[in-house]
Amino acid sequence: VRYDFIDNKVSEVILKDEVYDVANRSPFHRYVKSGTVYSPKDGTVIAISAPRSYNGGQAIIDSKWKKLMNFVKSQTGAKYVRVVSISADGNKSIFETGGPTDPDSFYLLDLKAKSLDYMFSRREWLKSDVLTEPEQLEIPVASIGLNLRGNFYKNSDQSPTLVIVDVSWSGIPEEIRTFYSPSIQYYLSQGFNVVDLSLPGTPGYGRAYYEGGEKALMSDHVLAIDAAANYLKEFKLSESAPIILYSYGAASITAAKLLSTNTHKFDGWISGNALYDWPERQKRRNISWESDFGYRTKLWIGDPFEEESAFHQAHCRETIPALTVPTVVYGAEENDEVIDAAVDGLKVS
Repeated sequence: VRYDFIDNKVSEVILKDEVYDVANRSPFHRYVKSGTVYSPKDGTVIAISAPRSYNGGQAIIDSKWKKLMNFVKSQTGAKYVRVVSISADGNKSIFETGGPTDPDSFYLLDLKAKSLDYMFSRREWLKSDVLTEPEQLEIPVASIGLNLRGNFYKNSDQSPTLVIVDVSWSGIPEEIRTFYSPSIQYYLSQGFNVVDLSLPGTPGYGRAYYEGGEKALMSDHVLAIDAAANYLKEFKLSESAPIILYSYGAASITAAKLLSTNTHKFDGWISGNALYDWPERQKRRNISWESDFGYRTKLWIGDPFEEESAFHQAHCRETIPALTVPTVVYGAEENDEVIDAAVDGLKVS
C-alpha cells in the first residue's frame, strides 16, 4: 500500500493478491531482493520487491510492464522476469531472466526498434543444456486437505532420491525454488534424483491456511512429507530405489519426528541444524519470545510456558533415540548446541 502520513491513512492499494502473500513477512527471509522500481517519466511504481520465488523477487504491478514482462518471458522461455533498469525516456529497459537451468541472464528491450537482445549471463561458462529441468508435482494429502507442491528433478527410476525440505528461521517454510540452485544441480550430476518440496504454510498455499493454520504446521509437515514419500514410491520410482530425506533449518525437527516412527518409507536421513532443545536455545541466545522469531516459533510448535511438553517432544533427545535409518547430522560451528544434542541422542540410539 501507499501510506499518507499527513492524513494518517492508506491512500492507495498498490498490490493485492488473495492467494499469494508477496510481502516480506519475516526479517529473516533469505530470498527477498530489495528495491522498488519507478517510472523515470512520472514516478509511478512499476514493481516492488517480493520473496524470490515470486517472479524472481519482484512483483510487477504496472499493466504496461506486465505485458512487457510476459513478452520477454515468451521470447526467452524464462520462469521469471525482473525489471532491472529503465532509460530516462522509457524506450529501453534491461530485464533479468532466470529459472532452474538459467542462473540469471540479462536482455535489452528496445521498444522503438522493437528488438530484444541478449546481453550476458551471470555464469556464461555454465552449460545449461546439461542441466535438468524439473517436473512440477502436485501430491494430494487428504489428511490435511491440500495438494503438496514440489519440483521433481529426475535421473532415472532406479536412482537414489533426495527429498529436500526446509523451514525458515521464522518457522514458516521457504517457497519452492523456481530459480537456479547449484546444490540441486550438483546432486543431479552425482546420480541422484531430487525432489524439492514446498511444505504447507508457504504464502502460495493461500491466505486462510497461511494465517489460520500455523499452529498445526508441525503435525501437517509430518503428514505431508510422509505422503510425498508414499507418492514417489507408488508413481515415480521403482520400489527398490532408496529415498533419503534431506532436511535443514527447523524442518529437521519435523523430520526427526517422522523418522522416529516405524511407518515411513525413507531409507536414510541427512540433517542440517535445528536439532536442539528450543526453550534452552532461546535462553542461550537471549531471544525474546515477543520477537518475530519467538512469535513464529510459538505458533509452529507451541507456547514454551503453557505447552513446554510440546517443545521437549519436538526436541531430538526425544526422537533421535527412536531413529530407524542411517543418519548424517551436520551443523555450523557456532551451533554447538545442535551437535551436542544430536551426538547425545545418537549415542542413545
